[in-house]
Amino acid sequence: MSRRRRAFKRPVSPDPKFNSGLVSRLVSMVMKCGKRSTAQRIVYGAFDEIATKNPASSPLDVLQRAVDNAKPRLEVKPRRVGGATYQVPLEVPSDRQVSSPCAGS
Repeated sequence: MSRRRRAFKRPVSPDPKFNSGLVSRLVSMVMKCGKRSTAQRIVYGAFDEIATKNPASSPLDVLQRAVDNAKPRLEVKPRRVGGATYQVPLEVPSDRQVSSPCAGS
């Protein structure tokens, strides 16, 4: 753990088409090798298919519901009591519930 200053969270710039930070994060996760326009084409194409298959609901609502269903509510952290280590369930903070792993190459 670093003993220097605390790292601050940078705000996510919203998506130009839907003006949503969640869509911007999805595009960043789909992106490979810095090809943002290709990733945007893939995501927007998927949103168009969602809109044609279900015209009653917005693609942003569908994405938000999917992310809410996939969010973890609890996590376990080890706590030492005496000589034993117990796994104690704790609620996950809201900023870590939507955190995304590194996409890799």
